Amino acid sequence: MKRFLAVFLISTFLFSVSAQSKKYVMPSNDINKWYSTGVFYEMYVRSFYDSNGDKYGDFRGVIEKIDYLKKLGISGLWLMPINDSDERTNNYDPVDYMAIDPTYGTMDDFKELLSVCHNNGIRVILDIVANHTSSKHPFFIDASTNVDSKYRNWYVWSDKKDKKYHESPTGFYYAHFVNTKPDLNLENPEVIEYLKGVMRFWLDVGVDGFRFDAVTNFTDSEEKNQEIFREFRKVLYEDAYKDKDLFIIAEASSIPYSKYLGNGKDMFNAVFDFRAASGFMRMVKNGVPFTKNGVNLVEDIVRKYAEDKNFSVVNGTFYGTLLTNHDLFTGQFRPFREFEGNIEKAKLAGSLYITLPGIPFVYYGEEIALDTPTSFKGDRFLRCCMQWDDSANAGFTTNAKSWNIINQNYPDYNVKKMEGDENSILNHYRKLINIRKENTALSLGSFQSLPTIGKNETIIAYYREHEGNKIVVIHNFSAKKGKIKLDLTGTGLETGSPQFETLLGDIKLSVKKNVLSSASINANSSVILKVK
Repeated sequence: MKRFLAVFLISTFLFSVSAQSKKYVMPSNDINKWYSTGVFYEMYVRSFYDSNGDKYGDFRGVIEKIDYLKKLGISGLWLMPINDSDERTNNYDPVDYMAIDPTYGTMDDFKELLSVCHNNGIRVILDIVANHTSSKHPFFIDASTNVDSKYRNWYVWSDKKDKKYHESPTGFYYAHFVNTKPDLNLENPEVIEYLKGVMRFWLDVGVDGFRFDAVTNFTDSEEKNQEIFREFRKVLYEDAYKDKDLFIIAEASSIPYSKYLGNGKDMFNAVFDFRAASGFMRMVKNGVPFTKNGVNLVEDIVRKYAEDKNFSVVNGTFYGTLLTNHDLFTGQFRPFREFEGNIEKAKLAGSLYITLPGIPFVYYGEEIALDTPTSFKGDRFLRCCMQWDDSANAGFTTNAKSWNIINQNYPDYNVKKMEGDENSILNHYRKLINIRKENTALSLGSFQSLPTIGKNETIIAYYREHEGNKIVVIHNFSAKKGKIKLDLTGTGLETGSPQFETLLGDIKLSVKKNVLSSASINANSSVILKVK
């Protein structure tokens, strides 16, 4: 009896809270740009496709797979570092900021890649590692062996060894991450001017922006960090670049996010929201989209975007949304591993974040359920080789060995096999991304939760609208089929008899007065409806 009463109270509370759902109008809903309405694809070139059989992915491999990227529907391509590096941490340790990693190809190859991407409607942004260099960078070698080096003050020094101060022939240098990555002294104006020159170099080559690595660690002062952010943003306003519609996004690990976004025009265009990513993954993994107190976790993420002083954005700025990426930033593996091989949950997770406010970033291989090996040993194995077919080495390379591990599930999880399966996760992602591109309600639109009528612990639904484009999204987080009754009151759809087109999913609808209902929605699934 007590258990029944508890369930009744929870379900009643869930309904009563949902019934007071609020319409959230997101900042930047008038910023209709290539980056704000599209979807990005994060790519590790070394792991994408090897065109010449040397076991490493390369630029020509990306060029050869351009039709794949175009069909996926992405508008932006984020390339993890392509500069020459020490390769200890997958190119996040620059040896030369303005030289190409020779295993990737030549500068001419890269320029051709840019041209091919641009001709296919895909913009390209580069990772820029401004926080540190490799210990093998010529600047650091000179600075660490010669106290009179002109680069001495480009790094941070101490007379005493400490946890993050490491020994060199001439003193102890600061390295926040590991001793092979000495931090640059970003309080030195010469260093800032050099890095601005790096930005100009790549913009002149033809890239469309940057993802800045580890910006929280630039200095110990938030105020100084913001001065640095403003200096980097100024480059985009220079005469040579001000009309190019460029985009910069920050990897940041602390809140409030406003300290990276400024007034909407003077710092970054966007910042990644890793907290939301963790939330998306937990909701899908556990099948629980509400707190014990009945709070709608999806609505709460959006509420924070719109209202919370620690999370809200200003007009002109956005969040980068995602599930996982190349780092263990949430202590999580790739989605397929986190969901224990449940492909329907992997689809549901994609449907969730790609239909919410923010700019989605798909990590390469996510769209084919690329796995994390069971013999997991560090973030290198979050960067496994792409699986193209069921031939040797998953079709990634013709070499006898690939540079990184090939997941053993590749005979069943590969591009070629999935392309022929209408219900594959690959075709699911293609549909999702193209639905988002074609419906600005899903990128720029307002957000309003749709209350459920009756008991509900696993169904989340919301209504999104932008300039007459009206979309309803429904998610079932349960491992069982569910029934839905959604109250449309307050959306404007309750007047008249709205007609719906099913863009994604399998559902039979009934609309009576202000209630949208269905006798069945599939387990771990999503439905996207467009109001005709």
